[in-house]
Amino acid sequence: KDGKAGFLANLDSPFSPDGFYTEGPYYQRYAMYPFMIFAEALQNKKPDLKIFEYKNGVLIKAVDALLNLTDADGEFFPLNDGQKGMSYYTASLVSAVDIAYYYGDQDARLLSVAKKQDEVQLDATGLKVAMDLKEGKEKPFIKESMELSDGAKGDEGGIGILRYNNEGETMALVYKYAAQGLSHGHYDKLSFSMYENGDEVIQDYGLSRFVNVEQKNGGGYLKENKTFAKQTIAHNTITQNEISHFNNDFETGSKNHPDKYLFDVADNNFQIVSAKEKIAYPGTAFHRTFIMIKEAEFTKPFIVDINKVTSNKKNQYDLPFYYFGQIISTSFKYETSKTLSTLGNKNGYQHIWREASGKANQESIQFTWLD
Repeated sequence: KDGKAGFLANLDSPFSPDGFYTEGPYYQRYAMYPFMIFAEALQNKKPDLKIFEYKNGVLIKAVDALLNLTDADGEFFPLNDGQKGMSYYTASLVSAVDIAYYYGDQDARLLSVAKKQDEVQLDATGLKVAMDLKEGKEKPFIKESMELSDGAKGDEGGIGILRYNNEGETMALVYKYAAQGLSHGHYDKLSFSMYENGDEVIQDYGLSRFVNVEQKNGGGYLKENKTFAKQTIAHNTITQNEISHFNNDFETGSKNHPDKYLFDVADNNFQIVSAKEKIAYPGTAFHRTFIMIKEAEFTKPFIVDINKVTSNKKNQYDLPFYYFGQIISTSFKYETSKTLSTLGNKNGYQHIWREASGKANQESIQFTWLD
């Protein structure tokens, strides 16, 4: 009862005030069932605790945050160690949505999620959801642009999501300037991914694992999870001198985090998120800004990605974009490799084939791909 361990401590530490779970949505999905079931039991047996009001209602906020950390198909963004394809149709989210609806403010948006899930928990919460759905009380759960802070006090960076919605057409840019994320965290400061209508345009790798496949480490994490998936080069962000952020050191990464510079989505036609990272490499500072711009002349918005790097010495920088599809054209010439070799021998580079190379010496270059 000293506050260092137990149920309340687990609400205080990994959850931010906005309900973001520091390990990422894949593990938040995993955790929400026991959190919500135990809270329901506490509410039934010890209502004086007012557990659903604890930390300004963080459990109810956590369910809302988790539902917002999904693409148009309801699949969770694979931040940190995250298995792609896991969605809010999983049984643990059925329970979480029902309990959050019953013990929260009976948010009618949750009913539309429950309707898509097409099943309820067999208790008073599920019955209430079913009855209110029968009466047609649901409202659409429209995912808007939002920022979710990270850290127990909400002061350890966060996740910024820029969204565009238009009659079922959706676009989402997910910018990660969050804390390390405990043991499931990746060295991917200021990385991003991009989605359109439930499809990945620029992907985050997620975890390296064949779930429940006996021949692949019994379904556990593969060694490649450490040698590639967690490494900086596996993400859409900058690597300096082929060394991962914080020199791939967990203790250093856990003590530091990027800082938000700006998040402003008041104007739907000009949404902006910006953050800084100055600890990942000693003597080097990164400042990355994303702007989602919607012009009347275009049917869809476009993204401006601005990277500012300052350092006290000369370095090599790699900035990958993990696109899907085929190269259509480039404004620079490149040579295709006759034989394959890797980009390097460690820090994830040993897993990437050098397929072609060239020098883009022009003031500006163009790279087009088709998916």
